[in-house]
Amino acid sequence: MSSNGSEGQLVRGKEEDDNQEHFKTDHLLANLRGRTVRCLKRNPMKENTTVKNDSKDYKYVFVCGLQRSGTSILCRNIARLENCTDFKNTGVLQDEGQYLQDVYPSDRAYGGTGRYGFNRRAQLMEISDLLTPENVAKPRKSWHSHWDPRKTICVEKTPANLIMTRFLQAAFPSLVNSSEQLPLQKLLPVYCHEV
Repeated sequence: MSSNGSEGQLVRGKEEDDNQEHFKTDHLLANLRGRTVRCLKRNPMKENTTVKNDSKDYKYVFVCGLQRSGTSILCRNIARLENCTDFKNTGVLQDEGQYLQDVYPSDRAYGGTGRYGFNRRAQLMEISDLLTPENVAKPRKSWHSHWDPRKTICVEKTPANLIMTRFLQAAFPSLVNSSEQLPLQKLLPVYCHEV
């Protein structure tokens, strides 16, 4: 009988611990949202950073995922869709955009493949000090020199984008919403046909 009572206490104790963890997580997220809003109000982007070509707005697709998870194949196949362009023959490892810009360090600076994900300095967000109009313009200029200027959907593939999506969304407000702009139905036949 006493064992049943102690099991009940353990279950209740575990539920209370879980509730406290959820409260802490919710509190931290609310705090982060508050800091983000305050930071963006203090430091708004002072100019429109959209790059234009013959009065056409560019859209951006950032492919992210762990190394060896198929990001290169996915990127190449997205780039084969109508009006899409990616990096080709850039001379850098896997034609990754992280090596074609000088605003933020590459994943190698944070431990290399896989390890960068555990380094907090590599996890860029929309409140990063690096997010200035000047710094946003630098990778755009560099990357656009490698993209086909006749196409308006620009694809960049760097596995480390996985931990900096919020930074990229803030820097490139015209990100393509994959479910609306590049429907999976259009991508799958290209991907499956070539594999």
